[in-house]
Amino acid sequence: MAAGAAFGSDSDVLRTQGGAFKELGVQFGESTKTLKDALGEAEKDWGNDIIGKVADFYTPIRDGIVESMEHLAKDLGEMGGNLEAMAANYDKVEEQNTSDLHVVSANRPNLAV
Repeated sequence: MAAGAAFGSDSDVLRTQGGAFKELGVQFGESTKTLKDALGEAEKDWGNDIIGKVADFYTPIRDGIVESMEHLAKDLGEMGGNLEAMAANYDKVEEQNTSDLHVVSANRPNLAV
């Protein structure tokens, strides 16, 4: 880092975005279930003719995509929870640092804080 540069974080933004990611995960999960149900309904009877043979290669691909979507929904929610936890940890560290500075400055009255 260059001289005078600093790292900063805004725990309120982390907390807000964490909630947004959690909600996104819920919505994506609901959309995935809706898609999965609709596909299941549409695929009830493919038949045994050539069109029915499409299911032989389509079904595993569909299953893989739906499984990936379900995992993504779960992971988005977890990322949201992690962002919220990060915000809480930043707040704790900030409180502790502020407290430590007050203790140090109380013991050294000539030290400007």
